Amino acid sequence: MALDVKAAITVNDLRGVNDFYDGPAVHGSKAGKIFLLEGSNDSKLVIKDDAVFDNQVVHSRSIMKAVHRPSSRVYMLQPGETQALRMFCKLYFEIRAGYKELGMKYRSDMKPSVKKLQDALSRPDVNFQKMTLQEVRDIKGALEKRLTGDKTELEGFTATLKAAGGLASLGEIVAADLVIGNTDRFVPRGWGVGEEGVKAWTIGGQQFNFKVLVNPGNVFVSLGPGGRASGLDYLDPQSAFKNFASRLEQHEKDYSVKWPAKLPLEYSKKLVTQCQQR
Repeated sequence: MALDVKAAITVNDLRGVNDFYDGPAVHGSKAGKIFLLEGSNDSKLVIKDDAVFDNQVVHSRSIMKAVHRPSSRVYMLQPGETQALRMFCKLYFEIRAGYKELGMKYRSDMKPSVKKLQDALSRPDVNFQKMTLQEVRDIKGALEKRLTGDKTELEGFTATLKAAGGLASLGEIVAADLVIGNTDRFVPRGWGVGEEGVKAWTIGGQQFNFKVLVNPGNVFVSLGPGGRASGLDYLDPQSAFKNFASRLEQHEKDYSVKWPAKLPLEYSKKLVTQCQQR
């Protein structure tokens, strides 16, 4: 059957796999962590290996569902699905060996990707999520192209946000990120690198200092009719608030940090007080 984010992946569903990022799977890189699965009837799914919790996925998904299209939702791979992927990799290399004995080659273009997936699946801490493939653009990539003279993506990004409901959709995502503790997109208190409260990024050879934008590569708009800001990649493996099984007060105590959603409320109260004093 065709691959679907809500259906269990079986070995019979799989036709191919491609690593989204070329190059060696070294620490800190995305190579060997994000793969595109190809199935029957031209179906596709994205899987991503990341340090997130089951309850983080479940609770965050319910919040993101309230503000964004269902296609951004994420599901954890179950043991049977992980085993199906292992079997697919094993069968791939067995088929290649059989073809080699006959003096032929079998899908050599896929070999590096299958090997990286196989290596990832061999780790005891492997932790894949699955999600629907989306056509999106991020502001970092759009800005990089703009600095080379290509305005197309940035103009499309701007047009999407300027359209009816465009900025509102981005605001919904910012609010949802605050609630689920996603600090890999925006942080209202600022994120210090060098000057306190400023995040420095080098994009297209130029340095940009952002006050609350932590990762421009995670600010997306979806393409096509009805395009809007996308909540894609909302699970933050580095978040101090990713374990929804623990009480909020305990998180704040353990990490000496306030829940991000509290900060806008504090700023709002401060603003109200200032207005009253005037």
